[in-house]
Amino acid sequence: MPKRGATDLSNYLTILIDASPRGGKPGTVYLIEPEFDSAARAADAHSMTPGAVFATLRAIGGNPGRVLIVGCEPASVEEGIGSSEPVESAIDEAVRLVQELIAQVPVK
Repeated sequence: MPKRGATDLSNYLTILIDASPRGGKPGTVYLIEPEFDSAARAADAHSMTPGAVFATLRAIGGNPGRVLIVGCEPASVEEGIGSSEPVESAIDEAVRLVQELIAQVPVK
């Protein structure tokens, strides 16, 4: 059996949790299965988006496995501290969704 390096995540599920402005009502929780552009250029460490991270992983021969984003529609994308009331109210729903996704992962 060949050894697999730290860049081979093909048997793993990665769940990212973040604000996801998509035009919906603030507090709406989304499940997104992104398609990261394999041709995307890696950025410097201060501007590493998930797409750039996974593009870098692919560029060095890695496999990110399945990636899901549990996102929540923000009330505002302005910089600041704290979350709006609609986002705070959506946290339990987002936690339940993450728990459901984890429960679906086969145990090996």
